[in-house]
Amino acid sequence: MARKPYLEEPDQPDRWLVSYADFITLLFALFVVMYAMASMPGMQFRQLSSSLGEALGSKVSAPTAGPAIDAVPILHMDSPELPQMPILTPIVIPPIATDVSVIPISPDLPMSADEIRHQTELRREKTQMKNIADQLEQRLGVLIEQGKVHVTQANWGINVEINASILFAPAAAVLDLNSTSEQILHSIVDVLKNQSYLIHVEGHTDDQPINTPLYPSNWELSSARAGSVVRLFIDMGIYSARLVAIGHAANKPVASNSTPDGRQRNRRVQIMILADTIERFEKVDAVNAMEKAEVLLP
Repeated sequence: MARKPYLEEPDQPDRWLVSYADFITLLFALFVVMYAMASMPGMQFRQLSSSLGEALGSKVSAPTAGPAIDAVPILHMDSPELPQMPILTPIVIPPIATDVSVIPISPDLPMSADEIRHQTELRREKTQMKNIADQLEQRLGVLIEQGKVHVTQANWGINVEINASILFAPAAAVLDLNSTSEQILHSIVDVLKNQSYLIHVEGHTDDQPINTPLYPSNWELSSARAGSVVRLFIDMGIYSARLVAIGHAANKPVASNSTPDGRQRNRRVQIMILADTIERFEKVDAVNAMEKAEVLLP
């Protein structure tokens, strides 16, 4: 009798899925057992080990010291010793900031040599400007108390504001040199003569119109008053390249022009000592840019 030919079964391409599923199941069971061991108190584990040892006919001695859990407990689903699974709280991860401007910069970051030198110069200059302001306040203390002179300090430098009635007659730009005006101007020059800071002298008026042969408007009057103070400073020994005369007319009031006291406060001369910092250079560049823009206008 002829032997029947052996027919081979065709290869199953998905046969590997059976082994893969068994492996994943075993791996999951391993992690469940490991988690149960980690969350089980040591006393309950030792009791379980002793019970299992007695049931299997052997005695398992628990270690007396040190946390050592080498045996894997066998747990049943109906066992009262099953550990309770903790409730996991979801963790909310905030979005990562993509804007570089909102990322805080640590103050402890190392600085370059130029940054260290710049910070050192700023601190030195700030101290020096404070000393100048203190000297001016000490020399002009009586007039400051009377409200005729104001000395203020800012990031860009020092501002000395003098009431125009002390230096000039009404509608005039020639300095009225008397005991009070000479004391103010000499005190300022004595403090600033040996310094190197730029000095802007600015003239200001109130909003009352003026029309004289010498000063057709407040522009000419404020500019002429600033120029008179600059010329006096040069005669007293301040280097002329440090000085700038500026007239603002009535465009920068510091008080209301609706009252006599406010108009008197607005008629003033401001002596601005500019610090050699980035604020000063930015301010000077802005003024120069505005002047160039005004020249280019038709």
